[in-house]
Amino acid sequence: MGKVLSIGEAAKLAGVSVQTLRHYDKLGLLAPSHLSAAGYRRYSERDCERLRLIRALREVGFDLDTIGQLLASKIEPDDAIRMRFEALEAEHRALRRRQLLLRAAINGKRKNVLARLQQKYVLAKLDRFERESFLERHFAWAPHDTPESQAVWRAAIFDLPEQMDDAQLEAWLELAEIAADERFHGTLKRQFEWTRGLDESKVNEWNHTFQRLLADVRGLRERNPNDEPSRTLIDAWISGFARLHSRTPDAKFTRWMLKHLESSYDVQIARYWELICKIKRVPYDPTYARAFGCLLNALRERVGSQS
Repeated sequence: MGKVLSIGEAAKLAGVSVQTLRHYDKLGLLAPSHLSAAGYRRYSERDCERLRLIRALREVGFDLDTIGQLLASKIEPDDAIRMRFEALEAEHRALRRRQLLLRAAINGKRKNVLARLQQKYVLAKLDRFERESFLERHFAWAPHDTPESQAVWRAAIFDLPEQMDDAQLEAWLELAEIAADERFHGTLKRQFEWTRGLDESKVNEWNHTFQRLLADVRGLRERNPNDEPSRTLIDAWISGFARLHSRTPDAKFTRWMLKHLESSYDVQIARYWELICKIKRVPYDPTYARAFGCLLNALRERVGSQS
């Protein structure tokens, strides 16, 4: 007979308690191979090897009943391990979702954290139709909006995915908070009021100038991100905006235009579209935000030089 260990020695070697070994014995998982003359449990090397296997199975989350069936060859190890792996994957996804909700609750506003957590939990549970309905309540277009404007609203609201991964869900929770921000909503509305009620030919001219600026800025970003649009193109944009409003592109108009555009600008607008793209898994083009920023910078410089 090889070396045998007392119950205390076997327990210490495996890193468990004596009570655990007695419990395993009672369940039939690990009966000691030997008993001393006085009736004390004695564990062989084979017993200790079985104990190490039990501990490994417990470490990866198998319950004692399943371990007993595995050791008794009542279930296939491959099937049991595959099922346990899939269960752990599901648990891991659930834990990531919980972390995501907690992070969303504590990010941003620090007041009413519990209320924010409840809100994020509700938003995370919405299905596709409910998410689109949520956005439509905050971004419904007006009947007199132009077809182009309505197309922008539709792009912001519809065709959301049925299922979302963690990155999409995180983007959705941030997007929903932006959409519910009345200040942001008002700023976005003001953007669409630039051309409302104006002559269609002037609007088309303005849109053509705007598209030229976007193309120029996109080309700059591809060649050298630090370059700015040409003064000629900025002048064309300002002049086009002046004609759109039947104004003269002088210093007074430049100040008016700057004030008007600043009231219609919010950094969250670019973030909103970036989040929409992330949710829909389409590339995000920052050209619009860059072009708008370039125009504001040019207007501020001119207003400053005219003061």
